[in-house]
Amino acid sequence: MRFVPGGVTAALAVSLLSTSAFAYPKGIIGFSGKSDATCTTCHQPGAAVPTVEISGPSKLAVGETGQYTFIIRGGPAKVGGAGIAVSDATASLTAVTGAGLMRSNGELIQTPAKPFTNEELRFDFAVVAPTSAGSFTLFAAGNSANGDGLNTGDGIAHTKLDVTVSAATDSEEEGGCSSAGGAPMWLLSLLAGGALLRRSRTASR
Repeated sequence: MRFVPGGVTAALAVSLLSTSAFAYPKGIIGFSGKSDATCTTCHQPGAAVPTVEISGPSKLAVGETGQYTFIIRGGPAKVGGAGIAVSDATASLTAVTGAGLMRSNGELIQTPAKPFTNEELRFDFAVVAPTSAGSFTLFAAGNSANGDGLNTGDGIAHTKLDVTVSAATDSEEEGGCSSAGGAPMWLLSLLAGGALLRRSRTASR
């Protein structure tokens, strides 16, 4: 068996450790801000902080699919990543094809780091609302990085969006017909007019 000299082994170990600790081409779950942890757990702040937002509907019907976009603007703006999570386990996050996200343990993370365009980075995704009325919160954290592969000189920001989930309205369930006993108002008016006409003819005889 051929042995590698101890000095070479130590240098190799340090190199691998540095690579695994500081360069994550793919995102890591658990840093969306849902549990207070964000990208700053690994990336040291110090660069300009980007602005972030979740663009999409704040109201959904039960079981409805909503289309959303997580937007990162500013910061070093070379490459960036994202972590997205939802507060309600019955609401399902879905990665949109070609958006640069993947689903992992119920969350969405980048795969791999994505380049900025005009100092802006967008991650499209979808959410399927729960099957019962209520509300849930979307959490998202974004990293605007300088692209040097290290965990320094990057800008981190996070945000959230509250979404209300509503059941079907009474008018939708009943067909939206304004009536008494299910009959349209125009029909009731016609019947009432006919009754008055008959009474008038009877009185004139």
